[in-house]
Parts: sequence; C-alpha cells; structure tokens
Amino acid sequence: SFLTASVFDISYQDFNNKLITKNISYVYTSFYRVKSLETRSITTIEELQELENGYIYSLSNDICGKGFNWKPYEFVGVILGNGFTIKNVDIVVDEEKTKADIGLFSEFKGVMEKISFKDFNFYIDNEQSLFIGGIVGRSYRPLIFKNIEAINFNFKVKNANEVNLGTLVGYQDKYGSFENIVIKDVVVEIENVNNAKLGGIIGFSDGYNVLKEMFVYKFIGNIDAGGEVYLGALIGYGYKNDIHRSLVVNSYLSGNTTTGMFSYSDGFVGASHQTVFHNLYFGDDVTILTNKYHFQVLEKELVHFDKLDQQDFYLKQLIFKQEDWNVSKLNYVEGVLPKLIA
Repeated sequence: SFLTASVFDISYQDFNNKLITKNISYVYTSFYRVKSLETRSITTIEELQELENGYIYSLSNDICGKGFNWKPYEFVGVILGNGFTIKNVDIVVDEEKTKADIGLFSEFKGVMEKISFKDFNFYIDNEQSLFIGGIVGRSYRPLIFKNIEAINFNFKVKNANEVNLGTLVGYQDKYGSFENIVIKDVVVEIENVNNAKLGGIIGFSDGYNVLKEMFVYKFIGNIDAGGEVYLGALIGYGYKNDIHRSLVVNSYLSGNTTTGMFSYSDGFVGASHQTVFHNLYFGDDVTILTNKYHFQVLEKELVHFDKLDQQDFYLKQLIFKQEDWNVSKLNYVEGVLPKLIA
C-alpha cells in the first residue's frame, strides 16, 4: 500500500513571532509498504514474467528475453536492478488482442531503481486507444523511477484510434518521480492513427509528476495522424509537472496530420498546463517538424555541441551529481556522453 504526502506551502514563525508562509511548487513524497522485507532474486526471463505483487525483487544478473514470448502484465512492488540489464525483449500486439495498456508491464505501481533496459522492440497493430510505454503501459500513483537507462528501443504502431506513447511510460497518473534517466537511440513510427501523444519519457502525464536529470540522446519520432498530434521531447501531453536539469540532443520529431491540429508548446512538453521548468536545454541539433514546418525553441534553451564536451556544463548548469553520472573524457562528436553510473 502507499501513502503520498503533498506539500504546497509551509508556514513558520521567525524570532520576532511573525508568521511567514512560503509557497512550494509540487513537492511531495511517497511511502511504499510491501508485504515482507524479504528480497526475492530474479535470475531468468521466466522469473521476471511471474513476479508476485507486494514483494521486493532484485536482479542477480543480466536478463535476456531473446526468443521468449513476453506477455505484459500488472505488477505492484519493488524491482532493484543493481546495475544489471534487461535486454532483447520483443512485444507483438496484433489487432485481435484486447489489452490497451502495453509495455514490459501493462500496469505498474511501485519502485524501479538502477536498471538498464536495452534492445526492446514493439510491433503494435490495434484499433483501440492505446497506452504504450517501453517499461510501463499505464502507471498509477505512486511511481518511482531512479537511475534508469533505456537504450535502443524501437516502436512501430499503426491503425489505432489513439496512441499515448512514451519511452518509459505511456500514461502516468499523478505523483510520479523520475530521476537520473538516460534515453538513447529510440525510434518511434506511428502511422494511420487518429490522435497521438508522443514524449521521450512519458506519453500522457496526468499531473504533479517530477522529472529531474533527464538525458535524452537520439530520440527519433515520426507520426502520421488524422487528428490531434502532441509532440514533446520529454512529455507528449501533461498537466502541472515539475521538470528540472534536463538535456535533449541529437533528436528529431516529425508529425503530419490531415485534418487535426498540432501542439508543441515549448518543445519539452507537447501540451503544457502550468508546468514548472528549471535548467532545461536543447542541443542545437534538435529538430521538431509539424506538417513540415520547423518548431523554433527559445534561444536561451539552445546549447552548441562544443559545450557538451565540458564537465562544468553538466555539473554546474544541469547540476548532474558526480556520484550518479560519469562525465569524464567527454567527446560529443565521437558519442562519448555522460553515462549513468551503475
């Protein structure tokens, strides 16, 4: 079970007995209770497929899903990755399937920490309204993702009524926490759909979610839709989110709609309602196209690639923490980038 505490203002008295109130934007914490403090080991893809709700699990080695017929399912609990990798997972959903929440887990509540996900492929042909996430299709409060890598993900989606797609989470309910996240080499192709929301981290964020220290590199998305399209380098569509210290580089988003509309309010979030931004940057090699028209990000958000070789940019401007990020011997042109420390 969960207990979530939200704080919007703090009142206190100073030495002169004067009452002072300070407003705080979207500060909260979540407490998670499991059935047992026992930690259960995961060593195979078969064990990962059959986790029991309410327990703490820990990866003991890399997990390979090659050739395994993975079935997305609901899970409530804790998964500790210990720096190990879950890799080579293919998920195929054809038009006869009825499940609308698609990801490694269809639905998820709980904590994931220190896990690398690599080489995931999604092939989806479904006429429903879909929530698609590389890790979680639909997540309910609370969710904690910390020290997570998602590398080499490919999504091909067609013929849906509506698509909400994020590299990590398709739909995120309120009070989620995302911290120290690396997204790299992600390709999304969405065609012949009505409406679409596409984000580098979350497709549809339903409010009061916090994203800190996001690093998105080579996020490529192409959408062909008939209705509304929302494009965001971090979130496709969102309410009242709090986004800090993040960088998007070498990425390309393109959408075409025949009868609908586009929304790309700031490039980071497709449609942004009362979202708070701090220390966010686009590389000057980021392109967002809507019906072949370029979206121009604000000049103050642009950073040239020569700055991306400098440790101080990450440590002082983005405020990446050295205990979490390796920022030594950087060479952006050669692809030597900040790396999450396992």
